[in-house]
Amino acid sequence: MRAIRRAAGWRADRSGLTLVEVLLSLTVFLIGAVSIVSLFLAASVLHAEAANRRTASFIAEQLLSEVKGLRFREVFARSALSADLADTATTVSAVAVSPDINNQGAMFDQYPLRDLFFPLRPAQDFGDRAQGPILIEGNAAGPGGVPPAAAEEWVWYEDPIPPLGNPLPNCDRGLWGTLPENHPAGQYILQPRTWYYVVEDQDPGTPALDPLLPGATSVLVRGGPANAPQDATNPGAPPTGYTVIDDEWIGYENRDDDEFLGLTRGIGGTRAVGHRPGTPVTVAREHPYYPGFYYAVQFYPVNATGVEAHVVVSVGYRTGRMFRTWTLRSIYTPTAF
Repeated sequence: MRAIRRAAGWRADRSGLTLVEVLLSLTVFLIGAVSIVSLFLAASVLHAEAANRRTASFIAEQLLSEVKGLRFREVFARSALSADLADTATTVSAVAVSPDINNQGAMFDQYPLRDLFFPLRPAQDFGDRAQGPILIEGNAAGPGGVPPAAAEEWVWYEDPIPPLGNPLPNCDRGLWGTLPENHPAGQYILQPRTWYYVVEDQDPGTPALDPLLPGATSVLVRGGPANAPQDATNPGAPPTGYTVIDDEWIGYENRDDDEFLGLTRGIGGTRAVGHRPGTPVTVAREHPYYPGFYYAVQFYPVNATGVEAHVVVSVGYRTGRMFRTWTLRSIYTPTAF
């Protein structure tokens, strides 16, 4: 009987949990719950990233498909020299000389780009653009591999372009590693329509071109980001946003008349690298149908004749605190100018 009572007493004594055991049990439960929530959140982030990645891929492929439907004159304005151009000249005469170049194709900045490819806002009239780059064709090599008399030359004009047939005034010659050359009449001149800003010599006082270095937190540009390419009613680049230089995505916090400031370099998995003067600085635009997705379409001419170009389509997006990019590269060879 004592044994039974002792056993019964033992069961009675152990019918409840001590405070320590309750706290330990609660701790184990909370740890498990937190782990489950953490796993759920991680799975949600991974699912959102996978969905955003698919959307970015779709946007990039859609843009590249649109690019293939562009005519060359929608991306590059092309004309030719109407007279010999001396290396000391600061005015470039340009007229259409080829029958496949109609007025819209030859007139610089008078033919509007498709809305989707304009880097800042849709339906912008290009008539008020006051500056930009042009590439002058170099001479072909002579018999027996004789070096050309003149190499290709980059030029920047500073005043609004008058109607077709009139000169391009106030030109800065021999830029970005090229030299002022003597060019004969008939040489092509090509203008990349989408190059509104380009990397400038970061220290103009130095004898050699000074590139944008990987650690720089601001970039000096040509093109006036506070004013161009749009007019005073719709001023320049957004006050804050993203730029794409080569393959590098860069966030910026501010801009003034000749500089993008407060740079965050190499975002979205891209690398912060050096960029030589003359490299286009493309302002990424938020996609009109996919909010939160930004894109840039960049065209690089192979030469001034307008035969082919390189195109880079890049899409950036944010998942939580992470910024990611998706990039496609292709050769742009339209069937007609």
